[in-house]
Amino acid sequence: MSTDNGTLDEFTSKPIFWILGFLAIVSWIVTIIRAPSQAPKSYDTRRPHWTKWLIPYVTSRPRQLLFALLYLGVFGTQVLMVRWAGITGVRWIQAMFDLWPAQGGWATQSHYSVSTLVLILMVVGAVLVGVLMAVCQFLCVLELMLFNPDAGRGEKREKR
Repeated sequence: MSTDNGTLDEFTSKPIFWILGFLAIVSWIVTIIRAPSQAPKSYDTRRPHWTKWLIPYVTSRPRQLLFALLYLGVFGTQVLMVRWAGITGVRWIQAMFDLWPAQGGWATQSHYSVSTLVLILMVVGAVLVGVLMAVCQFLCVLELMLFNPDAGRGEKREKR
């Protein structure tokens, strides 16, 4: 079955969709696991929260940019995945409304109503989770760009 814009499974039928999706989920899980379990009482932009585990490795501006670019690549992948999932979901919903029976008893109408509602909730849920993942990665990029790698080394030198 196809719609005017393409087939229903145009994105989900390609292996790259599933590979990128798996990598995006794994990177998000790693970010969540590596983040401290308690949120800071006051958010200081000079001290990373989500990327705190990277502090020992961010020793110079080039490394900081490298890590920021890696996180930015993950962010771009997640935005692309949200877009693909949203387009696919909208196509599925359009197809569901195209199949809606013009006439029928209450059993037929209620079956299509419940199925359509479940489909809409699944698509909205998938897009919201994807947006949450992308926002998390974007916060990581912001933290890495605002973090001053020279400040941490200066504090260590003063303590000696």
